[in-house]
Parts: sequence; C-alpha cells; structure tokens
Amino acid sequence: MTDLHLALIGFGVLVVVGVLAYNRIQERAARRRTEQAFPSDRVDVLMAPPGSASRREPLPDTVARRADGGVTSAPEDLPDARLDYVIDLLPRSALSSASLLEAWAGIAGRFGRRALLAVADAPDVWRRPSAGAPGKLHQVRAALQLVTRQGVTGEAELVEFRTAVETLAAAIAASVSAPEMRHALESARTLDRACAEADIQVVMHVVAAPGTPLDRDAIIAAAAGLSIAFEDETRARVCDAEGRELYALVIETMSSGPTLSVVLDVPRAPALGRTYREMLRAARALADALGATLQDDAQRTLDEAALESIGVELMRVEQSMEGLGVAPGGPLALRLFS
Repeated sequence: MTDLHLALIGFGVLVVVGVLAYNRIQERAARRRTEQAFPSDRVDVLMAPPGSASRREPLPDTVARRADGGVTSAPEDLPDARLDYVIDLLPRSALSSASLLEAWAGIAGRFGRRALLAVADAPDVWRRPSAGAPGKLHQVRAALQLVTRQGVTGEAELVEFRTAVETLAAAIAASVSAPEMRHALESARTLDRACAEADIQVVMHVVAAPGTPLDRDAIIAAAAGLSIAFEDETRARVCDAEGRELYALVIETMSSGPTLSVVLDVPRAPALGRTYREMLRAARALADALGATLQDDAQRTLDEAALESIGVELMRVEQSMEGLGVAPGGPLALRLFS
C-alpha cells in the first residue's frame, strides 16, 4: 500500500469523524430547542406544597386567548420600555396620521399585534394613531413587544424590526433614536425569568360521586343560577366591569361524560385575592348544586386547608408581580402574559 493510499484512507477517516461530530452537535442543538419549546417540568399549583414555586402554563382551551394565538393588545396600549423595544422617530416636518399609518402598514402586517405605534401631537403626550385624526404629528414611537408567554423575541427578528422601522423613518424623513439591541434582549430575558413563577393557573374540578356522571344541562343550569352564562357548549367567562376575565368555567367531554373545571389564569386576573375568593365561592356553589366535590388534578379532594394554602400562595405571587411593576390583571400583565 503506497503513501498515497494511506493518505487517502486517513483523509476519509477524518471526513467521517467530522460528519459524525457535526451530526451530534446538530442533534444536541435540536434537543435543546425542543426542550425549551415543550418543557415538561410544569405542575399545577394545586398539586404543589404550600410556598413552592411550581407553575403550570395555561392551556389554549382553558384561557381566554385570541383565536389566532397572537398577542392581545387593547387600542389604548402604548409602548413601554419594560416590555417593548422602543424606537423614537422625530420627523423633520409634521406629518398626518393617515400618511404615517400607510407607511406603517407593512410592519403591522409582518409583526402583527406585537408591533405598536404611538404618536404625540404635543410634546410627550402619547396616543395610538387614528387615520381620521386631525392635526399634524411631531413625535412617533415604534415598538416591538419582546416578551410573551411564548418566550423572548429572537435577535434576528428584532434586527428585522429595527431595519423595517429605519426604512419607515427614511420614508417619512425622520431621525431615529434606538436603544442598544443586545441590552434590550438581555433585559427582556431577565423579565421573562422573573415572571416565570407567576405564570400559573389554578384549576378546580367539580367531580360527581362515582357512578353518577355530571349532566351537561345540569351544569349549564347550575351556572345560570349563579348568573353565569355559557358562551358556547364548552366555556363561560366571568368578567369584571371592565371586561377583564376573572375566571372561567370549562366543560370537557370525556368517555365517562362531561366534566366541569373552574379555571383562574393567575397573572391575568385583577385584584387576585378578591378574584380567588369569588372563584372559590362559585366553585363551591356549583359543587353543592351538582352534588359534587372539588378536586385537584391528582383527584384529591380540596379541603379547607388546601384551599387556604392556595390563597396564601396566590398572595405571594401577587406581591412578586407587583414588585416587578406588573400588577396582575393590569395593562402590562395582560400584554406580557398573552
């Protein structure tokens, strides 16, 4: 065997080893991405010992969400540097709301409701723009929401947003002032981690006695007795005077018959202590009307001690959120936990 043959064999071995190593690296990276997207260590707050920091992500079928799964933002939402990447634009000459919105349409179409636009007719008096609004605009803010329940916006997407806004600025002849992107993303990740413990739901199951499954009509009638009306065959939302969801009743169809759960989406519920008490009162009334008991996900009966410990845990969560400047059920919380 010649030196050439040996060299070719050695080169072939190196190529094979390199390919195997590359595949292993790619496999590990894919596994990490999957674990981040579908974490498996989340448990129900009802199943956790008092004082623990367990969490369970609200599920789409038990939490009020937009049908397309996107971010819910109200018309009065304004950019906030705690949650958004905010870019200030200063037009060289005043412009109309209609022309600004026309230039903004492409960005809104690309980023949806995570993209916010605010304008000021007077210095630092901000509002959302309206196409028919009179007057000229002198200040503009464009923002991208960096944190939602799905996690933190990626760097590539943030770069794309900033580039799009800079293009818009050129179109309306405006100067641009933007924060450093890396620092903004680091702050967003810090906020995401800090809010993780609060992203929980409380679920109480109304369970009938063995051999006597619940009846759907009886469930709906019992809810009506509490002035709670089902929007469809599966869900009823109990809201406050401002339309914010306090808690929900959810009917699921199982092989043994319909089941009823009372669900509290903790970070989105205003006045958390009072809301929990109202939820508990309704859950007890439903259980009494249906001849049922309240249980957790582990099919354990929720006695007074367990229910009281849940209330204590929720007060701790509320204090933690308020310490972050994100009050449960407040405007920031509704955007952050969307």
